[in-house]
Amino acid sequence: MVPSTPKQLVLLGGGHSHALVIKYWQKVRNSPAQLTLISDNKTTPYSGMVPGYISGFYDRSECFIDLERLCQRSGVNFIIDRVNNLDLENQLVKTNDWAIKFDLVSLDIGSSPFMPSNIGGDGVIPVKPIGYFLEQWDKIKDSKSPLRIAIVGGGVGGVELAFNTRATLKLSDIHLFQKNDRLLPGHNQWVQQTLYQKLTKLGIKVYLNSPVIHVENHLLTTRSGFSLTCDFIFWVTQATGAPWLRSSGLALDDRGFILVNNCLQSLSHPRVFAAGDIATILDCPLPKAGVVAVRQALPLYHNLLNGLAQRPLKPYQPQSNYLSLIGTGDGRATASWGKFGAEGRWLWHLKDRIDRGFMAGLK
Repeated sequence: MVPSTPKQLVLLGGGHSHALVIKYWQKVRNSPAQLTLISDNKTTPYSGMVPGYISGFYDRSECFIDLERLCQRSGVNFIIDRVNNLDLENQLVKTNDWAIKFDLVSLDIGSSPFMPSNIGGDGVIPVKPIGYFLEQWDKIKDSKSPLRIAIVGGGVGGVELAFNTRATLKLSDIHLFQKNDRLLPGHNQWVQQTLYQKLTKLGIKVYLNSPVIHVENHLLTTRSGFSLTCDFIFWVTQATGAPWLRSSGLALDDRGFILVNNCLQSLSHPRVFAAGDIATILDCPLPKAGVVAVRQALPLYHNLLNGLAQRPLKPYQPQSNYLSLIGTGDGRATASWGKFGAEGRWLWHLKDRIDRGFMAGLK
C-alpha cells in the first residue's frame, strides 16, 4: 500500500494571527497535514508593545516574537524567504528561491505603506511595515542633538507614536499633522479631547485640517500652503496591500487588500485564506489593528483544519467594540471603548499585563 502524501498547509507571513495558529498547531502536530511558515525574518514585532519599545519601557527581546523557535516547538517547517507571487492555478507559492506546493494557503503579511508619488525623498519613514520602521528608529533614538520630527496621521498609531517619541527624544521638536478636524476618528469625544490636550501640554504641535500634499528634500507642505523642514517625517497614514498581490489573480479591495468572506476565505479562490491587516471582510470592514488579528487567529485555525479535512467552515464573529489602550509614554494609558473613556497609571499596568501575557504564551 502506497502511503498518502500529506496535505500541505502553507502560511505566508508571521503576523499575529499566524503566530497564534502555529501555537495552536501543537495540539495537532501529529496530524497527517504538514504546516509550513514562510517569512522573510526569523522574528516579527508584536504591535501592542512597539510604542513601549519606542519610549524605552521594553527592550527588543521583549517585544519581538521568535518565529523560528515557535515553529520548532510546534513541529512546523520554517522557511526564511520573501514571497513574490502566487500561482493559484498550479497551487504554488513563488518565493525568491522556491516554488512551494500547497493544498491550502493563508496570508497574514501585514500591510505596505501607501506613498503617493508626491511624497518621498530622504527623511520620509513609513511606519508600516513595523519591522522596517523599527530598524530606522534604532538609528534615530540615540541622536545626541535635538531633531525636528513630523508625524503624518492623527489616528491611534500617529497619536501613540507622538507621545512615545516625545518620551525618548525629550528635547526634539515634534509636529503631528491630521487631515481631519479631529484626532482619533472613530473614538469618542472624551478620548479625542483628552489626548489632544495632553499632546499640546507636552509641547507637541498639532495641526488639524492639515493634509500633507507634498514632501521633498525634508520639506513638508500642507494643502493650506504651510511648509516645514524636518529631519524625519514618520508616515502613519493609509497603508495598502503588498504590490505583488495585484498580479496574483486574487479578489482585492480598492486598497489592495484581500477580500474574504466571514470564514476568512478568499472570495475568488477557496483554497486561499487571509487574516490581519491584509484581509478585508466584505460584509464587515474592520480596523487594521493588532487586536483584530489576535481575535481572528482561533477562527482561522479552525477553518484551516476544516478546509484540510473538507468539513464545513464556520463564520468568524467579530466584536462590535474593541478596547483600545493607548500608551502615552509616561507610564499611563488612555482607554477607549465605545462611548467609554478613562485615563491613568492603572490602565498602563493593565495594558502591560495583557501584552506581556500575550508574549509569554508564544515563548
